[in-house]
Amino acid sequence: MQKRNVAYKIWLSNLLNGTFIKREEEFQSDYIETNGYKISRVNLIGNVTFKYESQDGNYLSITLDDGSFSIRLKAWNEDTRLLQDINQGDMVLVIGKIRQFNDEIYLIPEIVKLIDNPNIEMLRKLELFKEFGRPLIMESKEQVIEEKEIEVNDPYVSVSRKKILEIIESLSNEQGVKIDEVVEKSGLGQEAEQILNELLKEGEIYQPKPQYLKILE
Repeated sequence: MQKRNVAYKIWLSNLLNGTFIKREEEFQSDYIETNGYKISRVNLIGNVTFKYESQDGNYLSITLDDGSFSIRLKAWNEDTRLLQDINQGDMVLVIGKIRQFNDEIYLIPEIVKLIDNPNIEMLRKLELFKEFGRPLIMESKEQVIEEKEIEVNDPYVSVSRKKILEIIESLSNEQGVKIDEVVEKSGLGQEAEQILNELLKEGEIYQPKPQYLKILE
């Protein structure tokens, strides 16, 4: 019987600044090498900053931020039930497996639990401070800014962002517009989801209620 890998508690910024190792051997897990650990599963606590569900309900993702960086959790088919009752603004505990696709590190959730006691988050941060010290916030944020500046200068990305904003504006009513309508109308697939996440963080758009978007006026 194969032994389950340890689910490490770690800052997201430390994790995502590590080196992803792809294993070729059967039954061997991919992992990230960082801080002297080989991490294939994680135990995280953070806040949900974005949620997306496909129109057919067979794909659902949330973006989790622990104060140092953010990562997406992705679920397909029957596994979407793990994220179904989770919404933007919720604090959650997540145990999940690390995966990589198109240079993006993301998580396959195994356990997702709502946390209603903020002291639990504080205790986790104290644990992480003791083990790893302060998270690599400044280094990580600088990398994000540099990447964003490159993306903004990319004509294709600028056109995509403009297209998304135009769709939101044209389809919005008093409630806003559903996220899956924007993604479907754009024809950009997961790229649309990433752009929406960026626009939310930048304050260009907001969610008047779960699964709906509006442009900030």
